[in-house]
Amino acid sequence: MKTDGEVHTSYDSLEEVDKENKKNTWKLFGGDIGKHYKVFKLTLQVTDKADDGTAVAKWTVEYEKINDDIDPPNGWMDCLTKCTRDVDAHLIKGEKVAT
Repeated sequence: MKTDGEVHTSYDSLEEVDKENKKNTWKLFGGDIGKHYKVFKLTLQVTDKADDGTAVAKWTVEYEKINDDIDPPNGWMDCLTKCTRDVDAHLIKGEKVAT
């Protein structure tokens, strides 16, 4: 993933798939993530807003820093926000999502 203008590496495993609540949780580990965080989990939950087919996407980032000198993962949160907006634009406008 690219955050703060840099490419960061990690491995991931899908920890939870909750189809009923439209929620998935991934654990990221190793690579650059493992150098800074003991725990790093991403959860995406999609909630239907209305009968018109619209929905809200909510990301939750759970992390535990290795030490207090490590910055919070703000770059990751910014990247998730941008990716979600890109997907939204693609779905609504039929635009091609940049990769």
